Amino acid sequence: MIRKTVIPAGIFLILLFSPSYPQKIEVFNAMSIVDIIQERITKVETFTGNFAYIFDGKAYSGSIIYKAPDKFRMDFSGGGQRIMSDGKYLWLLFDAQDIAVKEILDKAKSNPMMGWNIKRLLKDYAPMEPKEGFKVKYKDQIVYKIVFEPRNNTAGFRKIEMFASLEGYILKVKAVTAMGKNLEFEITYNMGTINQAVSDASFVFVQNENTQVYENLLTQQ
Repeated sequence: MIRKTVIPAGIFLILLFSPSYPQKIEVFNAMSIVDIIQERITKVETFTGNFAYIFDGKAYSGSIIYKAPDKFRMDFSGGGQRIMSDGKYLWLLFDAQDIAVKEILDKAKSNPMMGWNIKRLLKDYAPMEPKEGFKVKYKDQIVYKIVFEPRNNTAGFRKIEMFASLEGYILKVKAVTAMGKNLEFEITYNMGTINQAVSDASFVFVQNENTQVYENLLTQQ
Protein backbone atom coordinates (compact mmCIF):
# COMPACT_ATOMS: atom_id res chain seq x y z
CA MET A 1 0.00 0.00 0.00
CA ILE A 2 1.38 3.40 -0.90
CA ARG A 3 1.81 5.71 2.11
CA LYS A 4 0.67 8.97 0.55
CA THR A 5 1.26 10.90 3.78
CA VAL A 6 5.00 10.46 3.39
CA ILE A 7 5.15 12.22 0.03
CA PRO A 8 1.93 14.24 -0.34
CA ALA A 9 1.10 15.88 -3.64
CA GLY A 10 1.40 19.30 -2.04
CA ILE A 11 5.17 19.05 -1.71
CA PHE A 12 5.57 19.63 -5.44
CA LEU A 13 3.89 23.00 -5.08
CA ILE A 14 6.15 24.43 -2.42
CA LEU A 15 9.67 23.50 -3.38
CA LEU A 16 10.37 27.20 -3.69
CA PHE A 17 14.11 27.22 -3.19
CA SER A 18 16.65 28.90 -5.40
CA PRO A 19 20.40 29.46 -4.87
CA SER A 20 21.38 33.01 -5.61
CA TYR A 21 24.29 35.37 -5.64
CA PRO A 22 24.81 38.78 -4.04
CA GLN A 23 22.76 41.40 -5.82
CA LYS A 24 21.99 45.11 -5.46
CA ILE A 25 18.22 45.09 -5.85
CA GLU A 26 16.74 47.20 -3.08
CA VAL A 27 13.66 45.67 -1.52
CA PHE A 28 10.65 47.98 -1.36
CA ASN A 29 7.90 45.39 -1.36
CA ALA A 30 7.21 41.68 -1.63
CA MET A 31 7.48 41.73 -5.42
CA SER A 32 11.03 43.06 -5.11
CA ILE A 33 12.00 39.88 -3.25
CA VAL A 34 10.16 37.75 -5.81
CA ASP A 35 12.10 39.54 -8.57
CA ILE A 36 15.40 38.70 -6.86
CA ILE A 37 14.46 35.01 -6.73
CA GLN A 38 13.32 34.96 -10.34
CA GLU A 39 16.51 36.62 -11.54
CA ARG A 40 18.70 34.10 -9.70
CA ILE A 41 16.71 31.13 -11.01
CA THR A 42 17.78 32.04 -14.53
CA LYS A 43 21.44 31.88 -13.48
CA VAL A 44 21.38 28.53 -11.68
CA GLU A 45 21.87 25.50 -13.92
CA THR A 46 22.53 22.85 -11.26
CA PHE A 47 22.92 22.34 -7.52
CA THR A 48 22.93 19.64 -4.86
CA GLY A 49 22.01 19.87 -1.19
CA ASN A 50 20.08 18.44 1.73
CA PHE A 51 16.48 19.02 2.73
CA ALA A 52 14.37 18.75 5.88
CA TYR A 53 10.65 18.24 5.51
CA ILE A 54 7.82 18.22 8.07
CA PHE A 55 4.24 17.30 7.19
CA ASP A 56 1.44 17.00 9.73
CA GLY A 57 3.96 16.63 12.57
CA LYS A 58 6.08 13.95 10.87
CA ALA A 59 9.67 14.82 9.97
CA TYR A 60 11.71 13.58 7.01
CA SER A 61 15.05 14.50 5.47
CA GLY A 62 17.30 13.59 2.60
CA SER A 63 19.34 14.85 -0.34
CA ILE A 64 18.37 16.77 -3.47
CA ILE A 65 19.88 17.23 -6.94
CA TYR A 66 18.60 19.79 -9.45
CA LYS A 67 19.33 20.44 -13.12
CA ALA A 68 17.67 23.21 -15.11
CA PRO A 69 15.15 23.56 -16.43
CA ASP A 70 12.99 20.73 -15.08
CA LYS A 71 15.03 17.83 -13.70
CA PHE A 72 15.38 17.05 -10.01
CA ARG A 73 15.76 14.15 -7.62
CA MET A 74 14.97 13.88 -3.91
CA ASP A 75 16.17 10.85 -1.94
CA PHE A 76 14.53 10.40 1.47
CA SER A 77 16.86 9.13 4.20
CA GLY A 78 16.29 5.62 5.49
CA GLY A 79 12.97 4.99 3.80
CA GLY A 80 13.81 3.78 0.30
CA GLN A 81 11.67 6.54 -1.17
CA ARG A 82 12.45 9.02 -3.94
CA ILE A 83 10.84 11.77 -5.96
CA MET A 84 12.31 12.22 -9.43
CA SER A 85 11.61 14.36 -12.49
CA ASP A 86 13.32 13.57 -15.78
CA GLY A 87 11.69 16.52 -17.53
CA LYS A 88 8.98 14.40 -19.13
CA TYR A 89 7.64 12.39 -16.21
CA LEU A 90 7.42 12.87 -12.46
CA TRP A 91 8.12 9.69 -10.51
CA LEU A 92 7.19 8.87 -6.90
CA LEU A 93 9.30 5.82 -6.07
CA PHE A 94 8.84 3.41 -3.17
CA ASP A 95 11.87 1.19 -3.58
CA ALA A 96 11.22 -1.09 -0.60
CA GLN A 97 7.83 -2.01 -2.06
CA ASP A 98 8.99 -1.92 -5.69
CA ILE A 99 6.20 0.57 -6.48
CA ALA A 100 6.42 3.53 -8.84
CA VAL A 101 3.85 6.28 -9.43
CA LYS A 102 4.25 7.94 -12.82
CA GLU A 103 2.88 11.40 -13.61
CA ILE A 104 3.00 13.07 -17.02
CA LEU A 105 4.41 16.60 -16.94
CA ASP A 106 2.24 18.66 -19.26
CA LYS A 107 3.17 22.20 -20.27
CA ALA A 108 1.32 23.72 -17.32
CA LYS A 109 3.32 21.53 -14.93
CA SER A 110 6.55 21.44 -16.93
CA ASN A 111 8.50 22.01 -13.73
CA PRO A 112 6.87 20.45 -10.64
CA MET A 113 9.23 22.52 -8.47
CA MET A 114 6.73 25.35 -8.51
CA GLY A 115 9.03 27.97 -7.07
CA TRP A 116 11.10 27.70 -10.24
CA ASN A 117 8.01 28.72 -12.19
CA ILE A 118 7.30 32.13 -10.65
CA LYS A 119 4.54 33.01 -13.10
CA ARG A 120 2.61 29.92 -12.08
CA LEU A 121 3.07 30.72 -8.39
CA LEU A 122 1.91 34.33 -8.79
CA LYS A 123 -1.14 33.22 -10.76
CA ASP A 124 -2.64 31.63 -7.65
CA TYR A 125 -0.94 33.58 -4.83
CA ALA A 126 -0.29 37.25 -4.07
CA PRO A 127 3.00 38.12 -2.28
CA MET A 128 2.44 40.34 0.74
CA GLU A 129 4.36 41.88 3.63
CA PRO A 130 3.84 40.04 6.94
CA LYS A 131 2.54 41.91 9.97
CA GLU A 132 5.99 41.90 11.58
CA GLY A 133 7.61 43.42 8.48
CA PHE A 134 9.87 42.07 5.77
CA LYS A 135 12.90 41.55 8.03
CA VAL A 136 12.68 38.91 10.77
CA LYS A 137 15.12 36.78 12.74
CA TYR A 138 15.59 33.24 11.47
CA LYS A 139 17.96 31.04 13.48
CA ASP A 140 21.06 33.22 13.91
CA GLN A 141 20.48 35.75 11.13
CA ILE A 142 18.17 38.48 9.89
CA VAL A 143 16.24 37.37 6.81
CA TYR A 144 13.43 38.46 4.53
CA LYS A 145 9.97 37.03 5.01
CA ILE A 146 7.12 37.06 2.48
CA VAL A 147 3.56 35.84 2.90
CA PHE A 148 1.75 34.44 -0.14
CA GLU A 149 -2.03 34.70 0.15
CA PRO A 150 -4.33 32.76 -2.24
CA ARG A 151 -6.01 34.84 -4.93
CA ASN A 152 -8.98 32.46 -5.11
CA ASN A 153 -10.53 29.52 -3.29
CA THR A 154 -9.10 26.99 -5.74
CA ALA A 155 -5.51 27.50 -4.55
CA GLY A 156 -3.93 24.44 -2.97
CA PHE A 157 -2.78 26.24 0.19
CA ARG A 158 -4.46 28.60 2.61
CA LYS A 159 -1.19 30.46 3.13
CA ILE A 160 2.50 30.16 2.26
CA GLU A 161 5.33 31.83 4.21
CA MET A 162 8.75 32.15 2.62
CA PHE A 163 12.02 32.99 4.39
CA ALA A 164 15.02 34.18 2.34
CA SER A 165 18.45 35.46 3.32
CA LEU A 166 19.31 39.09 2.60
CA GLU A 167 21.46 37.81 -0.28
CA GLY A 168 18.48 36.07 -1.82
CA TYR A 169 18.79 32.46 -0.68
CA ILE A 170 15.39 31.01 0.10
CA LEU A 171 15.90 29.19 3.38
CA LYS A 172 12.52 27.85 4.39
CA VAL A 173 8.89 27.63 3.34
CA LYS A 174 5.95 27.07 5.67
CA ALA A 175 2.46 26.38 4.38
CA VAL A 176 -1.02 25.40 5.47
CA THR A 177 -2.83 23.05 3.10
CA ALA A 178 -6.46 23.41 2.09
CA MET A 179 -7.23 20.67 4.64
CA GLY A 180 -5.49 22.59 7.44
CA LYS A 181 -2.33 20.47 7.55
CA ASN A 182 0.95 22.21 8.38
CA LEU A 183 3.90 21.71 6.09
CA GLU A 184 7.50 22.97 6.32
CA PHE A 185 10.42 22.58 3.94
CA GLU A 186 13.97 23.88 4.25
CA ILE A 187 17.11 23.24 2.29
CA THR A 188 20.87 23.51 2.77
CA TYR A 189 22.85 23.96 -0.44
CA ASN A 190 26.23 22.48 -1.22
CA MET A 191 27.47 25.81 -2.52
CA GLY A 192 30.47 24.32 -4.28
CA THR A 193 28.17 22.28 -6.54
CA ILE A 194 26.21 25.19 -7.99
CA ASN A 195 26.47 25.14 -11.80
CA GLN A 196 28.72 22.08 -11.75
CA ALA A 197 28.13 19.30 -14.28
CA VAL A 198 25.35 16.83 -13.41
CA SER A 199 24.63 13.80 -15.59
CA ASP A 200 21.08 13.31 -16.92
CA ALA A 201 21.42 9.71 -15.77
CA SER A 202 20.89 10.94 -12.20
CA PHE A 203 17.24 11.59 -13.05
CA VAL A 204 16.40 8.43 -15.00
CA PHE A 205 14.31 5.73 -13.33
CA VAL A 206 14.92 2.20 -14.62
CA GLN A 207 12.18 -0.22 -13.63
CA ASN A 208 12.50 -3.98 -13.46
CA GLU A 209 10.05 -6.76 -14.24
CA ASN A 210 8.74 -6.70 -10.65
CA THR A 211 8.01 -2.97 -10.47
CA GLN A 212 4.34 -2.09 -10.05
CA VAL A 213 3.69 1.13 -11.97
CA TYR A 214 0.65 3.31 -11.30
CA GLU A 215 -0.02 6.22 -13.65
CA ASN A 216 -1.45 9.68 -12.92
CA LEU A 217 -2.73 8.97 -9.41
CA LEU A 218 -2.19 12.58 -8.36
CA THR A 219 -4.17 14.07 -11.24
CA GLN A 220 -7.03 11.72 -10.46
CA GLN A 221 -7.42 13.06 -6.91
